[in-house]
Amino acid sequence: MNDATPTLQDAVIKSIVWASDNDTLWAWAARATDGVQSYARCIRYVKSTDTWTVFATILSGLTYAQTGYGSAAINAAGTIIYGGYIGANEHAYAKYTIATDSYAGGTI
Repeated sequence: MNDATPTLQDAVIKSIVWASDNDTLWAWAARATDGVQSYARCIRYVKSTDTWTVFATILSGLTYAQTGYGSAAINAAGTIIYGGYIGANEHAYAKYTIATDSYAGGTI
């Protein structure tokens, strides 16, 4: 999960959200062997075809809280996937824009 090379790797699913079509699952994931996990990637599972898709772009240089740990959400239009750990001491998030295969992160 750390590069665009299509290889079989163990991964940790950090959070998931179903799309409104009830067929598509979006997940924030990281490679299971990474201790620090300062990166994340959105991956997609389509239930009707039993297919996982791992996109080429990866988001790196994150804080732990921005890596999709704990929560995931999708906007009403179904175009952006959010992930993050929002709580009393953490206010960080990451977002994945599906159409452009691009990421951004921030704090609230």
